[in-house]
Amino acid sequence: MPQQKIDFVKTRLRVRFQVNNLQVKACSANEKIIFDEC
Repeated sequence: MPQQKIDFVKTRLRVRFQVNNLQVKACSANEKIIFDEC
């Protein structure tokens, strides 16, 4: 795999992780700790 592509994939994974983190925080704030619903 070219280094360029690896960096691209890493960046996408990092962004996705941050988005998931925000969703979990939002769900916790709403006291909906049913992660399937979030």
